[in-house]
Formats: sequence, structure tokens, C-alpha cells
Amino acid sequence: MKIKNPKQDFFDECLADIKDEIPSDWKYIGWLGDECPSYKVNGLQIWIDHPDREKRTCAVRFGISRINEHDEWVEDIAQEAHFSCVLQIVSEAAG
Repeated sequence: MKIKNPKQDFFDECLADIKDEIPSDWKYIGWLGDECPSYKVNGLQIWIDHPDREKRTCAVRFGISRINEHDEWVEDIAQEAHFSCVLQIVSEAAG
């Protein structure tokens, strides 16, 4: 019997309501040592926290950071409450 990691359950919950909206070119880079799951695209790392405010690890659901070619944090650039705003920022970063 396989035992599921509770952190993986949390990550699954974070993504459940938007998983079909995440573009296919976004690469999943989350790992269970992180506070929440994340993706990378266009030199950005997109953090996706829990939809339930009471279960979040941060105040705002979506965080956006600039990362370098080694996937290392460079700077935080935005925090957003709505996924549509995240999609717009990512689109603008694509140039």
C-alpha cells in the first residue's frame, strides 16, 4: 500500500480549481520542500497557494518571481488574487 504525503495532498488542493487553465507550456517545478506548488515560464516562477484563505501559506493566492537561467530567484515582481491577472503578466513577459 502506497502512503500519500500530506504535503502532496495540499499541493493537489492548491491546483485543483485551476489545473485546466494552466497553459501547457508552463513547466511544473514544485517540490515538496516548497510552501506551495509552482511553475516556470518566460523567466518567471508562478507560485500557486491554496484557494481557501484559511489554508494559505501566504496572504495572496498567486506570487510571481523573476528567476534566472538556473531557476534561482532574482526578485519578486507581483502578488495577485486572480489567475487572469497572472496570465496577463506572463503574457507581457513573453514580449
